[in-house]
Amino acid sequence: MKVAGLTENIDIPTLLVQPETGVNRMDWQMQSYKTYLKNLVIKKVPGNHWSFLTEPEIFNQTVAEFLDIACLR
Repeated sequence: MKVAGLTENIDIPTLLVQPETGVNRMDWQMQSYKTYLKNLVIKKVPGNHWSFLTEPEIFNQTVAEFLDIACLR
């Protein structure tokens, strides 16, 4: 707990599906992702922490679109 989870740059396509409510919405919570994930894409979706259960179609579409683009690189 004394060391941040991310401490080195990661340069692979990375998707963060960010729900409208729930975790990882504050700037301070997102800072290490934005700092160390050099190929980060953040997509906001409706719902809460469990958006993959409460809004599965939108969640799955978001992931599929990201994979379509990431696989073309």
